[in-house]
Amino acid sequence: MKLHPSEIGHGEPWRLRDFLLVIANIAVFLFIVDILRSIDGGPSQDAKQKAAMADISMVKEQLQMFKLDNGRYPTTTEDIQALVTNPGNLPRWNHPYLDKLPIDPWQHPYIYRQPGPKGHLFEVFSTGPDGIAGNADDIHYLAAYESAK
Repeated sequence: MKLHPSEIGHGEPWRLRDFLLVIANIAVFLFIVDILRSIDGGPSQDAKQKAAMADISMVKEQLQMFKLDNGRYPTTTEDIQALVTNPGNLPRWNHPYLDKLPIDPWQHPYIYRQPGPKGHLFEVFSTGPDGIAGNADDIHYLAAYESAK
């Protein structure tokens, strides 16, 4: 007796309907896994926070280079835009410190204040996932007087 390939190892023929049911179950499983990953947000939020901290560290270093060249930090009005283009009043500003202004991982601009709060030289921060300054999800760097001398 010759068996059809779909009958080998099975008590009855493998049907297209059964095959489609298995495929549908796999698709539903993968869909649920994808939803759970997007709800969790653990590693991706952690990665975004680390990326924001790296951006802030890079901006901080370029602000320190700006001060070495120009004798001062940019004002709050000049903002970190002064790292990209000369605000017009700095004769020793002779090159961009950044190619372009960084945007945080949540697509918000970084905020710069000089002087910073409570006597700090300056402050650079991301408003975090919610885009609102002044709450718990902000990511800050505050430059103390001692670290900037």
